[in-house]
Amino acid sequence: MLIGSDRHVPEKAGPPVPLIVWIHGGGWVSGNRKACPPMVFVPQGFAAASIQYRLAPGSVFPAQIHD
Repeated sequence: MLIGSDRHVPEKAGPPVPLIVWIHGGGWVSGNRKACPPMVFVPQGFAAASIQYRLAPGSVFPAQIHD
């Protein structure tokens, strides 16, 4: 179950477009997908995707792995 994702694609790019996947840090206890450093590469022709996963302690292991 993917609980959220953001996709950023260059405006003037045709397929295929190289993709950078950002998985935020935070030790499964903090952070979110909104801070996506690879977005700086979108104007250079890269696509960027940022994903969200459930955080502990609200969701116990292996919920984060299932996300």
